[in-house]
Amino acid sequence: MTLTDAALTLGGALVAGAAALWAGLLALGEEAAVGEALHTLGDAPPTTVGARVPLHRALHVARLALLVLGAVAAGHALGWWGRPWAEALGSWAVAAAFLFIVGDALPRSLARVAPELAATALPLARRTLAPFGPLLWLLAWVDKGLHGLVATPRPLEPDLGAAQRDMLLGVFTLADTRVDEV
Repeated sequence: MTLTDAALTLGGALVAGAAALWAGLLALGEEAAVGEALHTLGDAPPTTVGARVPLHRALHVARLALLVLGAVAAGHALGWWGRPWAEALGSWAVAAAFLFIVGDALPRSLARVAPELAATALPLARRTLAPFGPLLWLLAWVDKGLHGLVATPRPLEPDLGAAQRDMLLGVFTLADTRVDEV
């Protein structure tokens, strides 16, 4: 192995590690941002200013892009294609497990255990989205185009009559009623 090969291998490993850590930060921020999102699958996209996507979706797409970058860098650093089949499969599994744990599972678990940590990481994660601007612009453009082709209604808001509204109000105020008032 030459010095250049060693430098490229080390560089690939560093890029894979940095991408996994950055993806972990975005996953941590995404867990906090999802709580703010009212948009669900199948609903029309929420209104945004300009050609932007909602924050939780931007964090998700950027995290996936970083995981892909980390996988490519790890694959290059490992040189799995030049190894025997069993060894290549083992090194691939180790790299995939590292990327999954550091870039996805560990941050999401931390966010469930300590939501205040996720809320603290959200502003930093939001500030690191700048390099993904063109990708997010393309996503917003495709999303807007697809929702223009396929009509999706706004979230369901049932048209309640006066009788149904009074009945529901009675059910919900029943919790505040004492037994002797019934």
